[in-house]
Amino acid sequence: LVITASNPMFAALFSFIILKEKAPWYTILAGLVCFGAIISIFYTQLSGGGGSDVAGLLSALGAAVCMGLYFVLLRLVDTEVPGRYCSSTSIVRVNGY
Repeated sequence: LVITASNPMFAALFSFIILKEKAPWYTILAGLVCFGAIISIFYTQLSGGGGSDVAGLLSALGAAVCMGLYFVLLRLVDTEVPGRYCSSTSIVRVNGY
């Protein structure tokens, strides 16, 4: 759950790469802290302290990456055609598009 909740960090990273948005210093700091927490979780779990398997950890990390990318791509589509998609829930067609 903690790893999956790190999707804002990946959203900020993809926003920088895809949308060319610059993040404020506190977002970068929070991303570094989040990245450190993810490394700590992986290290603790894989060194025998938690008993989790690699597939579960990688699945949670993959889900966080995909959610972050989804949010950025949704913003990209909404920027190109404003009002075309409802960004509050999921990609929903509105206004006849």
